[in-house]
Amino acid sequence: MLVRYDGNGSVREYIYKMCKLVNDLRFFQLFKVNYNSQKVKCGINQLLAFCVIEWKRLKGVKTESAYLVVIFIIDLLIVFGFPQQFVDRITQCTTTASYSISLNGELFGFFKGKRGVRQGDPISPLLFVLAMEVLSQLFTYHIRLNPGFKYHWRCSRLAITHLTFADDIMIFSHANIASIQILLNALNQFLSCSGLEINRIKSLAFFAGVDTLTKNAILQLLQIEADCLPITYLGVPLSPSSIVSRDCQSLVDRITARIRNWTFRFLSYAGKASGVELKKSGAKAAWSAICRPKINGGLGFPDLELSNILGNLRHIWKLCTKKDSLWVAWTFNYLIKAKSIWTIKPTALSSGFWRRLLKLRGLACGLIRHRVGAGTDTMMWLDFWLPNGPVVSQLGLFEMEILQLDTYVSVDSLISNFQWVIPPAIQFP
Repeated sequence: MLVRYDGNGSVREYIYKMCKLVNDLRFFQLFKVNYNSQKVKCGINQLLAFCVIEWKRLKGVKTESAYLVVIFIIDLLIVFGFPQQFVDRITQCTTTASYSISLNGELFGFFKGKRGVRQGDPISPLLFVLAMEVLSQLFTYHIRLNPGFKYHWRCSRLAITHLTFADDIMIFSHANIASIQILLNALNQFLSCSGLEINRIKSLAFFAGVDTLTKNAILQLLQIEADCLPITYLGVPLSPSSIVSRDCQSLVDRITARIRNWTFRFLSYAGKASGVELKKSGAKAAWSAICRPKINGGLGFPDLELSNILGNLRHIWKLCTKKDSLWVAWTFNYLIKAKSIWTIKPTALSSGFWRRLLKLRGLACGLIRHRVGAGTDTMMWLDFWLPNGPVVSQLGLFEMEILQLDTYVSVDSLISNFQWVIPPAIQFP
């Protein structure tokens, strides 16, 4: 990310504002703030001299921590280059927010918020993403300063240190004091510049294959409690092994309770009596019939098994098209590597999800067609880019090994001077 001063406004005030916000001049290196040297001649001593100026409180923000968070978000929008009109509107939303309480579907009361935007506000996730970008840069910065940092297993190739979801963050690291201290230093600097602190009451640490002495030392450093998998997160079970039926029982119970509540709330007395009779006598229609469209005599309920298959097929499509996502990059680095999704085989360490995904390759192969283009991302023998299907479906992997063909060669590598350069034993369709 590159931020340049465009010549509008006071340069010194802008530099001072960011310096005061961060409370650490090294933070400028994270965003590579560049200024036009012909317009700006401000040395480090002049920059520090501006730090004696006091800020005026924003109207509507009362507490020190909330004030710092609001200032942090506003200045972050400026650094990211958002238009001033947009920044002004976000400022109004974060400093003049008001709330009502919903009871039984009706709104009651009206009071002003004193701590800015709260969780649940429509703009809250967007501002959270911007704040997490700063934390990401801080992690990268501190790790670059300390080469002794050790990544978590299968995270080093992509330099993965954390994942964010909703308003939660999961941080990964090798279980040693040095690596944990580096991440903690980044979190402390993030606290000093944003006012956002770890909620240690709601935070948990998970260990795998760590001795008791090291585990206790890390917990004492982090000041949080330890837990073990499997756990339930947002109602969904998280487990390092394959999920079995008992892991999903709590989710089934919640869905069942929700359906029963919905059924008896909106049905008439006669409908409720029919529901009681249905419980005693059992289901009167097959689930497959209920999932049919209404025009075909069903109720239009989604078929969960079919929806799961479609979702997994979409994952295969992302791998085939090399979708720009962290999951696709991680899968290619640690699972597929230099091979193809069509030939990779599951290993003893493969997860249940990965095994189910590979079982659907036969169905996905006939549904995914490749547009060749330059031919760099299309495999000559394995991808479906010809009218008759993949070449391997006509030759077979065994015959390709006999002919000593490179299984994973791309289309463009077999073209020279606009002519095909393929073994003469193969009759090109």
